Amino acid sequence: MDISGLLDREPGGAAVVVDAFSAACAVAIAAVAGVRDAARGSGGPDGRDGRDGHNGVGVDAAVLAARAQIAGQLAREVDLLLAEVACAIERHGDTEPGGGVARRLGHRGTVDMIASVLGSTRAHAGRLLDVGRVLTQEPAPDGEPGHHPHVAEALNSRELSVDCASTITSMLDALPETIPTEHLRSAELDLVSRAPGLTATTFGRIVTHFRTALTVDTTPATLERLRANRYLHVWEDRDGMLAIDARLDPETAAPVRAALDALVNDAMRRARDNVATDPGTGGANPGTGTSAGAGPLAATTATTRTAAQMRADALADLARHALACTATDLPLASTTVVVRVHETDLHTGLGNAEIDGTSHAIDISTARRMAANAHVIPAVLGSHSELLDWGRKRRLFTTAQRLALIERDGGCAFCGAPPGWAEVHHIEWWSRDLGITSIANGVLLCRHCHHTIHHQGWTIHATTTEVWFTPPASIDPLQTPRQGGRARFHAPRSLSMRRAAEGTGPDSPLVMGIAP
Repeated sequence: MDISGLLDREPGGAAVVVDAFSAACAVAIAAVAGVRDAARGSGGPDGRDGRDGHNGVGVDAAVLAARAQIAGQLAREVDLLLAEVACAIERHGDTEPGGGVARRLGHRGTVDMIASVLGSTRAHAGRLLDVGRVLTQEPAPDGEPGHHPHVAEALNSRELSVDCASTITSMLDALPETIPTEHLRSAELDLVSRAPGLTATTFGRIVTHFRTALTVDTTPATLERLRANRYLHVWEDRDGMLAIDARLDPETAAPVRAALDALVNDAMRRARDNVATDPGTGGANPGTGTSAGAGPLAATTATTRTAAQMRADALADLARHALACTATDLPLASTTVVVRVHETDLHTGLGNAEIDGTSHAIDISTARRMAANAHVIPAVLGSHSELLDWGRKRRLFTTAQRLALIERDGGCAFCGAPPGWAEVHHIEWWSRDLGITSIANGVLLCRHCHHTIHHQGWTIHATTTEVWFTPPASIDPLQTPRQGGRARFHAPRSLSMRRAAEGTGPDSPLVMGIAP
């Protein structure tokens, strides 16, 4: 297909521009092909060949990391080009008589055409189109910033990916019109600053936190809708496997997720320590009787099970425990559901509360109802997010420390993983550095991030309210500190403070059961 004909509406018009565009693309394609040839044929510092048949074995790790960064920049540039082309096709297409470019070529619309050309999904094409609209928007006649100015600036400076940009704009565009513009602009700028270095999946969870904070007034109605739509289907498939499909609202899901995460975390810890299950003990570890996932799969070692298999075994362990099981060996004694609420919100009955491990907030009424459960700990925070009081719990020092660290870090302080996936680690090692056991010398990290930080040589600085990570010079020559913890992976409280300060709640805050 001659691409120059796609936008050639008038003879001698757009064709000249498109021909120049096609020629530039041809040069770029040839250049990229040359880069690939260079990557295949180049070796490391010792001059060895970079391939060995399938992939590079002679290339230094630092060189490969630098190549990944450069290739990522190139891919981002191509994404921006595709986004602008998609937007141009939309402008010349869907509103014209006869359907324009896309429909003349047999497509339903621009999104279908882009997806077909790229061989990608409609969702990916839609994200490209969203970003293209931001990049090609006309300036406002009154001199005001255009639509999503911070996203546009970050895209043009190559600091934001198409996926992350589309996640931001889709969330902001779906918000009610009653939200003040200054709140939207503040959220947009904050999100743009957090995106670099994060995967689109991790960043999506952060955006969810922001959406919840911005729509604090609609939280009760949203929770009611989610609860009404909850379900769990169980059936036997053709292979005789029991299939389970479920959607649970945040309140219903909280204890389920906490219990499963605790059991899977325990199984992964045993896998890390190379502790195998004993086929003759029904999944118990030799000499301990501790469950590591009973049933037929118990004949395998802990190191051979995937996370999904561990989760399935954990569900079976929970069911066995509930069916008149007298054993007390499930690693759930210290497992709790923590609900966090600010003191002001608790007294007024307005605002939101958070459930550890869940990105969707709950309203104060739901938080009070959950606090009546003996396995739920309400955490009450002051105006500066300092911990004022914990609810019902044995006053064990190590447990209290972990709960306080969850408040500061929100889970893994480095990647934002849920609290159930993280473990407390000394910043200054207990044995090597004689480090003390204190909040300022502790940090929550998942196993992957723990090993990454130690192996790569990151340094950690923490206080009782913040945690910062400084990369080694091999990763960042400037060694610029990067903030972690709740401050990075959760929305700032200021976004949810659009309500009146003098409001009062419908119920007494004493329902929270705060310990005297």
